[in-house]
Amino acid sequence: MDTGEKLGKISAALREFFSLDEAPGIAEMIFLAGLQSLGKPAGPLSRDDKMNVMHIGTCVLLEPYGYYRYSHRDADGYPHYEPVKERAGGAPSQDVLADAIVNYFAGLLKD
Repeated sequence: MDTGEKLGKISAALREFFSLDEAPGIAEMIFLAGLQSLGKPAGPLSRDDKMNVMHIGTCVLLEPYGYYRYSHRDADGYPHYEPVKERAGGAPSQDVLADAIVNYFAGLLKD
């Protein structure tokens, strides 16, 4: 099973688990990883909070690939990460991000 197929299975599992009308995409999976790492109860989030959760999700997903290193949690409970790898051209490739998502949500795959 290739990465695309695995992403599809993860998306379908998340859709079923959350009873969603549509399967979540990459952005939603990054957001879920951020929420999981944040570990706070669900509640209303401001636009800035949502952006912070997306950043946390990106850091959590890419930490095993050496892009970020966990630093600490602040007084509000938000985890902080330090960039480790210089990223030529900005963000990592879609392939790296897809692989990171598959590895993070691997427990949802039932082979």
